[in-house]
Parts: sequence; C-alpha cells; structure tokens
Amino acid sequence: FDAHFAGWRPQRAVLDRPVAGVAVTVSASGVLSNLHVYVPPEGGLVCIEPVSHVPDVHNRTALATFGDLNILEPKAVLSGSVHLNVSSL
Repeated sequence: FDAHFAGWRPQRAVLDRPVAGVAVTVSASGVLSNLHVYVPPEGGLVCIEPVSHVPDVHNRTALATFGDLNILEPKAVLSGSVHLNVSSL
C-alpha cells in the first residue's frame, strides 16, 4: 500500500492495532498539510509521514495543485511540527 492524501484535514490520523493493543495518533501543523502512508508488500510495518508537498511533484508538475514545493529565499523559513502519541487500547 502506497498512498498520498492531499489537503489532509484535520491533520490528524489514528492507527489502531487491536492485536498489539496499541493505537498511534499522528498529528501535524503548519505546512504539513499532506500525508503519505506506506505499507511494504511483506507488511510488518507502517510508515506514516506528514509532508508539505506531493512526493516527486518537481517531476510530476500536474500534481502541484495538490501540494507544490515551497521555494524558499535565502534565510527564509518553512515551519511545521509533528506529534506522535502511542496509547494502550
């Protein structure tokens, strides 16, 4: 499974894993308005990554409306934060 979610709102995702008895909540703020989720074919792990743009958008410019690159001038700042919370089910 390899998916990208553009315009991710409300910038919060919850992964429940009842067999393991845990839930993981990922939340983001700022420019991290997109979410990429990857599960390798053999399973066993899940990658959840809040991002600011569509992957490979510099080569796939038709997708820029879903999350374009931010070109920064020297000394400019791009800001966002990620919070992870693991809890028992």
